[in-house]
Amino acid sequence: WCWNELVTPDPAGARGFYARLLGWDYEEQEGGYTLIVNADRRNGGIRGQTDQERGNPPSWVPYFTVAAIEEAAGRAEAAGGRTLVPGTEVAIGRIAAVADPQSAVFCLFEGETDP
Repeated sequence: WCWNELVTPDPAGARGFYARLLGWDYEEQEGGYTLIVNADRRNGGIRGQTDQERGNPPSWVPYFTVAAIEEAAGRAEAAGGRTLVPGTEVAIGRIAAVADPQSAVFCLFEGETDP
């Protein structure tokens, strides 16, 4: 495990809720992404839903570091899961979205540093 990301239609409401509940601080990024800061450490993010995600309930998406995206996604598929988004380049490495056999979504991360 290396990261958690909240995907929600109401990022501002979520930030307020978790700040009151857990005392989190935030760093706003360009494009509307918010980094979660807990005990002076970045440990996740909050983002608004994309057009494709609208209508889905808000959810937390865990990220797991892997050595090779395609290999890890292939193992997930062999175990009954499915790849939702194949390996995609991002600013700090590569990510892929995968669902387990029960449709729980998680992401794989391949890179030199954690997201």
